[in-house]
Amino acid sequence: MLTEGVIFISETDAGLDPFVEKQGTQDLREKLISSASDFEEIPFEKFFDRLTAKREWHTAADQKRTAAFSRIRKYLEGHMTDLRVIRTGKVRIDILVFGKTPDGLIAGFRTRAVET
Repeated sequence: MLTEGVIFISETDAGLDPFVEKQGTQDLREKLISSASDFEEIPFEKFFDRLTAKREWHTAADQKRTAAFSRIRKYLEGHMTDLRVIRTGKVRIDILVFGKTPDGLIAGFRTRAVET
């Protein structure tokens, strides 16, 4: 599985939890807006650009994580449409990355960040 062992780095490190839903992307978006205290939709490209950028100072672990996020990005772009990234919360932030599969399901992953 592409997300296995991949860590999203913030003030806390969190894994990537895959999910599949039957509702449409707009339904999921509306559900999140109505239940979230703070909601932000960010461009898919912007989210992954930061995670996949190669930096001169990267350690071997950083390079491995960057490569893993590059593989995830490529897979999502190649197999899904209507790709979205939604963040909810202020300090403890839930992040959902998802899109529509060819058979109409919504799939992606959840992770968390802490930003103080």
